[in-house]
Amino acid sequence: MIRMHRPSRVSLLTASVAVAAVLSLSAPVLGATGDEKLGAYLAGRIAGAASDMPNAAQYYEQVLAVDPNNGEILAAASAFMLSAGQLDKAVTLAQRVLATDPANANANLLNVIGAAKKGDYAAIAAAVQKMPQQGINRLIAPVLDAWAQVGQNKPDDALASLGKLDRKSTRLNSSHVALS
Repeated sequence: MIRMHRPSRVSLLTASVAVAAVLSLSAPVLGATGDEKLGAYLAGRIAGAASDMPNAAQYYEQVLAVDPNNGEILAAASAFMLSAGQLDKAVTLAQRVLATDPANANANLLNVIGAAKKGDYAAIAAAVQKMPQQGINRLIAPVLDAWAQVGQNKPDDALASLGKLDRKSTRLNSSHVALS
């Protein structure tokens, strides 16, 4: 005969808190529609945390089938698609993200990558101009724009773009050297 142990109050409390935490974190993203979406969402989160990007992308695609306009899900699905090597799907989703969140850094960069894949230098330049000029974009936007200008045979415009680089952002500062 197999003896079953009763779960302790602590283990029941811990399990309850864990389930409540997962559901509370999921609730703002998921809204109020169904177990299927919740299951796919949670499976996608777990697959992503386990670096299983193809499955994470597949699960997030299932969530999008139920909730196609959820910006947070669109952004996450786009990142998972890219990580899974599905660039075309990632770019399409990124463009949908940009429709509601034009400052989304990842979606902007994916938009540039999509234009680069097509060899459309004018579209690259246009996408770079829409990127918010803050954070890492202060460094990469002028470089990407210069590349796009060279692709359009506009060397003077390329040099002007490179002239926009923040000189401080292009140098290593001593604190970074000390940490290495």
